[in-house]
Amino acid sequence: MVPRKRSAVRTTAQTVVGLGLLTVGFFATLATLLGFFGSSWWVFDVLANFRLQLAVVLLVVGLLYGLILARGAAFVFVVVGLVNVALVVPLYLGSPAEARGSDDLELVSFNVQASNASRDRVMRWIEETEADLVFLLESSQEWEALLAEGRVPGYSIQSELPADRRFGITVLAKTDVTTELLRLGSANDPVIRVETMLDDRPIVIYSVHSRPATSEAGTTMRNSLLAQVAELVGDEVDPVVVIGDLNATPWSSAFRTLQGDADLVNSLDGYGLQPTWPGDLWFGLTIPIDHMLHTQELTTTDRRIGPSLGSDHRPLQVTVARAVA
Repeated sequence: MVPRKRSAVRTTAQTVVGLGLLTVGFFATLATLLGFFGSSWWVFDVLANFRLQLAVVLLVVGLLYGLILARGAAFVFVVVGLVNVALVVPLYLGSPAEARGSDDLELVSFNVQASNASRDRVMRWIEETEADLVFLLESSQEWEALLAEGRVPGYSIQSELPADRRFGITVLAKTDVTTELLRLGSANDPVIRVETMLDDRPIVIYSVHSRPATSEAGTTMRNSLLAQVAELVGDEVDPVVVIGDLNATPWSSAFRTLQGDADLVNSLDGYGLQPTWPGDLWFGLTIPIDHMLHTQELTTTDRRIGPSLGSDHRPLQVTVARAVA
């Protein structure tokens, strides 16, 4: 009788665990497939942002389910997991174009979070980077007041926040550059257009901070902004960089539309995932939503993510140069 009880307990435990794995695998599979239809509904586009997490979940579930119960269902989970892997791996296999000459431009884009209490740490870190241009997103009048006091030696403020907004984009530079405040998208969000020089020739940089795509309204405003940025990039004569918090991953419908419509190169290609949000979580739980893209005339020679500095984002550091034709 004892062996029978143990067998029954074991069978019941296997059934419960199997049902749990089956449920998780089913929803992860559904999320994977729906993520390809992000242009249809904002929720589907949110699901597309978690390709790495979905890959890990499905591969683990597939392995465990195959060991415990049915190999057929396990095979499906593994295959769908590999679909997600196939979308992530190209970021590691890409090869940036060869740089022409030694002249380059180092850029920093950082959503500092207006309420960030670690402002002194942020400003010390900016000074240490020695970047040519720094774009502080979600900057505020309080941030600009501190920066105006010379808290970051060697840099000067090249743009000011719009009078009608508490938050915006602050541009810091070591040398004077030409900046223009644009109001784009359905919500008239501020975008900073910068003209500077690279290798003694003009280059244009768009600093962008789109709305969070956490609702239908927010997604519509984000998509509208990125679509208009793509149009402006297409009209430019000089090489262009688009940098900022796009609130979209490389698998988002809005990101793919921006990249395709403007014929832009993703600076992540060849450098891997490099997630930036949320800034203080373990790598496997974060996603890349801060980006730099550029036109074909340019190339990325270095790309890295900065440390956690009190914001919900980590800073993005990118070095760009002219590419060999």
